[in-house]
Amino acid sequence: MHDLVNGLRIDLTKYRRGTDQRHFQSMVSLYDRSWPLEECVAAARARYPRTDKAPQYVLVMAHKTRMRENRRINERLARERSDAVLLKAAHLPKGAMSNMPQDMWLWAGLKLQSCVKDSNENPNVTNGFEYEVMRVTAHKMKLRKLHPSGDNVRHPPGSSFELPHGETALNMRLQHALCYYTAQGRTMRDGLVVMTDTNHRTFSRRDLITGSGRVGEGRDMEVV
Repeated sequence: MHDLVNGLRIDLTKYRRGTDQRHFQSMVSLYDRSWPLEECVAAARARYPRTDKAPQYVLVMAHKTRMRENRRINERLARERSDAVLLKAAHLPKGAMSNMPQDMWLWAGLKLQSCVKDSNENPNVTNGFEYEVMRVTAHKMKLRKLHPSGDNVRHPPGSSFELPHGETALNMRLQHALCYYTAQGRTMRDGLVVMTDTNHRTFSRRDLITGSGRVGEGRDMEVV
């Protein structure tokens, strides 16, 4: 990789996700490879301790954990609503993809993440983007694409479009819980982001940086 970029090095100097410079400096310090990962994680837990506040997003390492947490949170939230509609998971052969679909309760205002193997199948759906449910009908979902920055003022949402329930179940995923790598490039402004699995055997410095960089303010992040 060093040879491919001809030794180019880029240092982060300006925080564009928010105004919390203390949080920004904390994130930048993680790039110091002389600082052992175990100590980095311990410092993050101390700086962003877990509270009893309900998270908006939970970051996890494995898709199995993602599906379990999504089911638990989605079912709990659906019990509090009278307008939730259940979509059964699209049938895919086991192992067809890592980010497998699951049964999900949907309602207007819920935000989903797209997961498509071929973006050419539907020009309205781009892999990895966030979509907001605008309306739920008996056979279709009305959705609109959101900008990765999470800033709907500077970057207005896209035009609404409709997807049949079957296509929604195939191309959309719950995002109460997300794997670290699928959250890259996103700014999560809706509420608390909780980083979990920091003791996982494959948890890396990159995952810690990815999780830390999803929020604009340190108060919106907690580390387990």
